[in-house]
Amino acid sequence: MTKTVITSLEIQSTNATPEVILDSKGIIRLRGRLIAEDPIEFFSKIRSWVREYFNNPVKLTHIEFNLEFINSAGIKALIDLLLEIKEINKKDKGIRIKINWYYDEFDEDSLDNGTALSSTVEIPFSFIKLN
Repeated sequence: MTKTVITSLEIQSTNATPEVILDSKGIIRLRGRLIAEDPIEFFSKIRSWVREYFNNPVKLTHIEFNLEFINSAGIKALIDLLLEIKEINKKDKGIRIKINWYYDEFDEDSLDNGTALSSTVEIPFSFIKLN
């Protein structure tokens, strides 16, 4: 059986969507604003890549969120993405995932969003304060 090799994917940021780096070496990174009114289309590429990646992931996958603004539609899209990853993780206990949530030390909303998201999806995050 031949293993499929997934290629990395980068999506440039816009005024409403974050920069996305999906690296087949085990990095899923979103950085910037997530305020798109309808993020379903934006997240469809990300979710497709994630599904394919987790068919043959590296031993430890790092998920990094550094989001300065998030609207309610963005929060919902992140919840859906993380619940899908959580479901994949249930099926294969050998997958290790580390989630880092970066926030500005003066931005309580960002920390609150990360804390609420972690609690909602019941996945522990590491919270990293930026100066």
